[in-house]
Amino acid sequence: MLIAWPAAAAPIVTDLVEPGDNWVLSGNGLHFLNACCGTAPTAGSNYIHIQNSGGRVASKSFAGLSLAAGTYTVRFDIGSFTNASIASIDSVGLTADGLVLTASSQTKPMPNQGQVVTWTLTYEVPQGHVDLGDDLGFSLVAPNTGVSQNASFDNLRIDFVAAPSTGTLPEPASAVLAALALGAAASSRRRRAADRRDREN
Repeated sequence: MLIAWPAAAAPIVTDLVEPGDNWVLSGNGLHFLNACCGTAPTAGSNYIHIQNSGGRVASKSFAGLSLAAGTYTVRFDIGSFTNASIASIDSVGLTADGLVLTASSQTKPMPNQGQVVTWTLTYEVPQGHVDLGDDLGFSLVAPNTGVSQNASFDNLRIDFVAAPSTGTLPEPASAVLAALALGAAASSRRRRAADRRDREN
């Protein structure tokens, strides 16, 4: 019989989203802000400014982390500016060697102007997934629509629960048979010892 040993969730990434912290940014020239238009950082002292006018790609690879079998829960904060509608985001989430993975489930509430909300994406990565071992990262893409739509991106957190490891336990019937066999062997040894004593006396 197989038994699954449960694993505990562990935070593997806590990223304050700060300049000089290996974020790779392209598109519109305004990259990091410390406050603007009703939004403020939710962690650290800056956030990444997401804008469709000029577009924005923000990505990061997490040193020493590779895709493993298990459950990833990715959370980050998205804020809407008071002076424009929220930015359109085409692609966002966990990456393996730079390629965005498909989330198993996602919760992405739309913030009101001047509000910050948390988006949550969950990934179930099975044993045998084609990308196992690839470098783990994160990416967000806001396409260049030419429209001045804005958002703040901040406070990235990733938790991971490893896929259950399995061990083997004997089937109940096998365990009973093994116990009976051991008992019979012990009884047989006792009888042989008693017979020897009788012959010697």
